[in-house]
This record gives sequence, C-alpha cells and structure tokens, in this order.
Amino acid sequence: DTAAGRAHARIHLEPGEVPERLEVSGDVFVENFGLEHPGLAREPIDGLSVSLDGRATVDIARRRVSTPGLNWQVNGIPFTVSGWGERAGDRTALDVSFRAPPLSCENALRSFPRPVAGVAGGLALSGSIAADAHLALDTRRLAETVFNFNVQDACSVVQADGALGVQRFASPFVQRVREPGGTLRAFVTGPGAPAWVPIEALPPNLLNAVIAREDGGFYRHRGFSPGEIRGALVRNIAEGRYAYGASTISMQLVKNVFLAREKTLVRKLQEVVLTWWIEQSITKSAIQIRKSTRLNSSHSSVSR
Repeated sequence: DTAAGRAHARIHLEPGEVPERLEVSGDVFVENFGLEHPGLAREPIDGLSVSLDGRATVDIARRRVSTPGLNWQVNGIPFTVSGWGERAGDRTALDVSFRAPPLSCENALRSFPRPVAGVAGGLALSGSIAADAHLALDTRRLAETVFNFNVQDACSVVQADGALGVQRFASPFVQRVREPGGTLRAFVTGPGAPAWVPIEALPPNLLNAVIAREDGGFYRHRGFSPGEIRGALVRNIAEGRYAYGASTISMQLVKNVFLAREKTLVRKLQEVVLTWWIEQSITKSAIQIRKSTRLNSSHSSVSR
C-alpha cells in the first residue's frame, strides 16, 4: 500500500565559477513508494524508501555531472556514489565509484521487499558485509572499460528453510525447466531417480569440456567471475539491451533449480544471493555434479 507515502526535498542551487555551471546541494527523502516495470520484476515492488544527500556540479554546456559523494540509503541500506558522467551526441562516458560500509547481513536481506527477496528470504544470516566497486567506461572505447569490485563478506548462513535446504539434492526431487519456446517441462532427478547416472559413468573429458565451455574459472572463483561480468556489461552496452548475464556454473545451477527463467533485475539479484549461499553450502565438485544433471536432454542425471 503506497497510499501513505510521503516525500521531502530541500535543494540549493548556486552559480558555479564558470558560465553554464551549477552547484547543487541538499537532501531528498521519499518513503513508502512503489515501482512497476517488466524489466524490473514480474510484480510491482511496494514499500520502498530512499534518501539522498550531498552535492554535485552540473556543467550544462558539457552535459556533465560530477560529485565528490552522494550518500544514499535504500530501505535502510547505506552506500555512497562518487565520480562523474557525461553525454555528448552518441557518446556516453562515466567514471564512478561505489562504497557500502559494513552492515549486518541479516538486516541487509530483511531490507528487501518480499518480491525482491523471493525464495532467498528463507535464509537466516549472521555476520557483516561491506563492498566497493569502480566502473569507468566510454561508449566509443568499450574495449577499455574498467570494472572492479571487492566484497568483504563475513556473512554466514544460520538457517535455510525447506525450499532451500541442500538436503533436497541428496534424494529425488522435481526440477522444472522452461524451454526457449515457453513450454514448462518437469522431471524427477537426484539420487535414486530412475534416470540417475553416476558421474563415474561419464567420460572425464566431457565434464572438462562443459567447464571449459561454460565457466573456465569455475574452480578459481567463488560463484562470480569479474572478467565475465565486465564482458557482459560491455556486450550489453554495445547492443543497447540486457542480453548477457555473465552466469557461472554455480549461477546456472541456482537459476535452473530455484528460480524462474526470466530476464529481470530482481531475478538477477535473487540469483546473486542464492549463488553466494550455494557456494557456502556445498563443494565445487557437488555444484559441478548437480549442474551436470542438465547434460542429457532426455532427463538423464548425474551424481557421485
């Protein structure tokens, strides 16, 4: 219910030291509002609150905005964004840094509205998390794009509800797959299922080929590949649409078993949280085994 939403803004404008330049400062607060867009989520997201304060310089002639730091809070999650961005003709360029200070993992997860948290809301967490990131790009020189991120992850899973328990992988379970044409297919897989095939029965070269083709850094990363994320970002900008998701094998497993096959920002966020969980909960070999249940389109499955 967003009927009780409220907003507050206090903005100060003053001329800059050169013509066509403005110095902007102040704060903005919007409470209990909603968002609805098919690229964001399948359903409306209500109960959002955002606050912002800081200062920025607007160069009207250059169509450029720069800031030493804008302080945000989104549903209680604080972070700071600094840097600059400009647009001239068909060129867009920016150099932006992001920093989120340490905060409670549990509080961060509970800050998500229900449609955003999704099945990940079944996790109970302890510990703290912090993050920083840097993105520099110029649409005329996309090959030189810089994207780095660092997450100080001290979160631990205290409890996972039945839908997320890793024990579901130890016995037969129903996996649902939506085919490219939209048809929803369901089949039984897991240890004890009629079509379950021991991993030893598959040629090692086949499993190695899957890793090499889908996620060459599988055994070196913890669920997320910075290089693949940068590559997907560059390709999406070049095509002007969200076409590539930088999914690792761990992310593909999460998507296939726990999430609907849709391209929305909310589903991608859920995929990130659940990938972090699955990497904490089972070994790399177990992830590879479970992902390999997808190798045979006739519903054959693989396990150790």
